[in-house]
Amino acid sequence: MSRNNTGLSDCEKPRTSASSRRMISVDAACDRLGESRSAFYRDTLHLLRSYTLGRARKIDADSVDELIEKRLAANSHNPSKPRRGRSRKPPIVQAEAAA
Repeated sequence: MSRNNTGLSDCEKPRTSASSRRMISVDAACDRLGESRSAFYRDTLHLLRSYTLGRARKIDADSVDELIEKRLAANSHNPSKPRRGRSRKPPIVQAEAAA
């Protein structure tokens, strides 16, 4: 007797336990952080919680979010970075007419 299965398999079902963590790939973490893979491995990986599953490395999504929040907080003190390129002309100040 054949059984039609249209539902999700056990590995595709979302976990409902509070202890489950969202794990993402290195590419997804790089996309979230706006970094290349080489810069991610060189500068960022040691700041995140991760593990390897066979040859694949999985990154804890919450640790990526925490790192983003930390970087935003660090940059909020000095939001204006020096501009690249030619500096703008100073505004023209018109002298008052002599009375």
